[in-house]
Amino acid sequence: MADDQKPLGDSEREAHSRLIADLAMEDAPAVAQPKVVLTAGQPGSGKSMIVNRVSVQFQGIKEPAIVVDPDAIRPTLPYMRERIASGDLNIPGAAFQDAGTIGARVVEMAAEGRRNIIYDGTLSNVKYARMSIENLKEQGYRVEIHGMAVSPDLSHASTYERREIQIKSSATGFGRGVGDDFHDQAVSGLVSTIGTLQAEGIVDAIVLYDRQGNVVGSTRLEAGQWVPDEQMAETLKNAHQNPNARTLRDTAASWDTASNLMKDRGADPQEQQKVDNFRDAAVKRSPSPAESAAEFERACSEEGKRIVTRATRLDERLVDKWTALNKAHGEIIAAKPSGPTWMPGHAAKEADWRSQWDASAKAISDNVARRDRIAPYTQAPIPGYPSKVEEAAVTKVQRRDPQLAKEGMAFRATERQQRAQAMAESRTQQQSNNQKLGR
Repeated sequence: MADDQKPLGDSEREAHSRLIADLAMEDAPAVAQPKVVLTAGQPGSGKSMIVNRVSVQFQGIKEPAIVVDPDAIRPTLPYMRERIASGDLNIPGAAFQDAGTIGARVVEMAAEGRRNIIYDGTLSNVKYARMSIENLKEQGYRVEIHGMAVSPDLSHASTYERREIQIKSSATGFGRGVGDDFHDQAVSGLVSTIGTLQAEGIVDAIVLYDRQGNVVGSTRLEAGQWVPDEQMAETLKNAHQNPNARTLRDTAASWDTASNLMKDRGADPQEQQKVDNFRDAAVKRSPSPAESAAEFERACSEEGKRIVTRATRLDERLVDKWTALNKAHGEIIAAKPSGPTWMPGHAAKEADWRSQWDASAKAISDNVARRDRIAPYTQAPIPGYPSKVEEAAVTKVQRRDPQLAKEGMAFRATERQQRAQAMAESRTQQQSNNQKLGR
């Protein structure tokens, strides 16, 4: 049923492309040395992080870029607007074809206008990627690839989680889904494309990020040589094949969220079972609660050490500043105007001196107050006692890895409850035994 949709005609595509390009170019002026950033990554890998980061960088140099995203174009197609309004979850093949063709045409129009461009795509088809890059290079563009090096298991789970969240929040019950086969083909195509384009040397730089936005691989072309000489396809393969503990936890959590939301809306039983199976498999691969708790405590301990080190260094600088401030304050005191108060100019000198004294005294007071605030963070935590360092460390780890913190803290809370229950039962048993002996 979904594939019965016919694609737009050539004139309709051209008109749609022109409308999108004209609107986008109103906010992006032409530049002398244009640049294009091609995002790369399978669906659900988190490419929006790249788009946001690079957009900010272009804004920072006062040369905003046009963002071309076929996923964003797809819902604007006339027949897709009708489907979305009716809550139809199926996306016809024609929509992918039309959005891709229109996106490519918008890039051509933007290049003709010498605009900076961010093209948000998977970069899974080396043939089309090469054609687009060569056309842009001929027009004087610097071409960079910024891609996501993310486990396919996590990105796969994220596509379902994203779809279910969109369905729940949509007034029409529509959510953007991604076929399993399409996702897997994008993964294999991405690795192949990155390897081929680097080998051919037709792009100027390749940068890879993890899910948290950290750069995990980067190389640039200088005088025909890659610097550093690292193969980005191998970096991708490593990320795909060797997920870390956080990735495993996040994968299980995403499948769990998708599964629960599907149950809430009464999803198709077969689809529900498929997602439940993915979730169960992900849970089995994830670290155990005890392992998560141990990792969480290690992370908090390491963060605590960093906090103490930074606070101690800052306190040392404040001590040096306090010494200098006190020396200057002493010199101000020694320079207090003397002589009869009726002497001409004495009142002005007195007022100036008082102003200097007040400013110096305030600087010393502020310095002492700041040292007082820092003092609790210069001492390593003592087990069993409340600690500002420990509180700050836990907060930082929670922000950095919320799933790890959630699992680690839950496991320790359960442990404490079990110990308390065991102690209560032990006391009850002991009291019972004492009563029996008393008889």
